[in-house]
Amino acid sequence: MKKLLIYICILLFSLPVVAQQIDQARMDRDLEVAKNVLQTLFNQDRDMMFWGRNIEAVYLEGYGVIFKLPERYSYLNINIPEIAVFERKEMREEKVYIDLKVPVDDSIGNERKKEKKEAVITFLTDYSDLIGQLKPDEKIKVHNRANDNFFYVGTGRRSSWSMTSSGLEKFSAEVKKKDVIAYKEGKISRKELINRITFTTSEPAEKHQDLELFASIVKRLYSPDLSETYFTDRTPHYELLKDYGAIFYLKTYSSYSNNDLYSMPVLGRSDIDLEERNKKVTELYPQFEKSIKETMIEYGRTIKTLKGDEILMLKVKLTKCDGCGIPETLELSVSKQVLSQYDQRKLSLDKAMGAIKVKKTFKDTK
Repeated sequence: MKKLLIYICILLFSLPVVAQQIDQARMDRDLEVAKNVLQTLFNQDRDMMFWGRNIEAVYLEGYGVIFKLPERYSYLNINIPEIAVFERKEMREEKVYIDLKVPVDDSIGNERKKEKKEAVITFLTDYSDLIGQLKPDEKIKVHNRANDNFFYVGTGRRSSWSMTSSGLEKFSAEVKKKDVIAYKEGKISRKELINRITFTTSEPAEKHQDLELFASIVKRLYSPDLSETYFTDRTPHYELLKDYGAIFYLKTYSSYSNNDLYSMPVLGRSDIDLEERNKKVTELYPQFEKSIKETMIEYGRTIKTLKGDEILMLKVKLTKCDGCGIPETLELSVSKQVLSQYDQRKLSLDKAMGAIKVKKTFKDTK
């Protein structure tokens, strides 16, 4: 009898471990299918099309899946005086500096808002169950992100601009997986499921100084002139999720290309071929992973917005390097409690770094 009780206890403790395992390749596949469905629902109306911009999707264990809808591009026809054009030779690209005031029309109209909401409702009620492996209390969330880029057309050039997202209306809708399953199993009606969808429409959230500071620190540390591994050319964007934590999105590069040759500014090298470039990228990866972990602990401890049970997460899109064996994406997460313990000198840097959970995604697994 005693042995039986011990066996039962072992079995019970082992069940959560099994339940938590995620088949990442399957999850990635399901998200790709779901993104395609959502994109198709919006693209049925030409005026609502995203014009080639991709919907993003991310799975966060313990939270659920978040779909990010891009805003539509704005287009302008302008003539650029030649005197305003400067070339940055090391990047082989043109930079144009013009003081141009552009009015942002963020009014969608009541009819357009209604169509947008109906498309999201259709997705959440009829198609969100295509995403397998989600736990009952995890969510499926759809929201738009700020329009941070637009293009101009004129004088034969094409360039990206930065613009403020202030004043842009934020829209989000979310539902729990268990409610979708209840509808599919006939336990609740479609109307009841819609009533369980949480809709939010609001002005842009107030910026958090500590999160903005962390993002700017990461951008500076991994700028081409300071980084010793991979680099970035933009400030990571982030989102703060209630009762979950803060997620920062970082895209990294390793080189600039010029036809069949490459330059690697962090190494002070130029005009190297693809084989040597890929070799250097592979050699730099272990150093980059160690560096990003140190950055996360050293500077993440300055974040005061997070609560003790919330997490700081970095989702890194790594430099492209086909056949190099390095991950395509790197997800690192650590609890605020660990960051606080390190800040209070209760944990060493090595132990704090050891507490970071790491998830790697390789291109050949998709």
